[in-house]
Amino acid sequence: MSLSLRCILDGAIGPFKGKGTGERALMAQILEQFKDQNLLFLLDAGFYSFELLEYFKDAQQEFLMKLDSTVKVKSIKKLSDGSHLAIVSKKFKNPESVSGKRLPQITKKVIVRIITYNLKGFRATSTLSTQFCHFEKYVVSCLFIIRNSGGYNNWEQDTM
Repeated sequence: MSLSLRCILDGAIGPFKGKGTGERALMAQILEQFKDQNLLFLLDAGFYSFELLEYFKDAQQEFLMKLDSTVKVKSIKKLSDGSHLAIVSKKFKNPESVSGKRLPQITKKVIVRIITYNLKGFRATSTLSTQFCHFEKYVVSCLFIIRNSGGYNNWEQDTM
């Protein structure tokens, strides 16, 4: 959905059972349609995966993604606007391992900008991850949150 145009740009339909199905598989189809365009992708926490962070980094695409509380980040630099740069990492099996001989795992890392905020009426602190790491250029002063409330979209502005 284009927030500036207020129209749907693309959609995908597919099975919900079986390997390679579901919302994440459909999202991959949609991302492929827009890989060469200068867009900002807004994603809910359910879409998080380390592989998706790598995709956005490699494709040089901008994103703003809510992170689930289980995602572990290592803060590396606090920024003047209250956000911070952090490393998200994941260990992978070494592709050069052969049966019977196990090589050390490979750790891949992605640097992201972490923004935390609280919404009025909610106790929990929410966390956003973005690739807007050029903090001199992108200062977090206002945060626009779209949330589904009562069956309709509710636009809310929260000053941080």
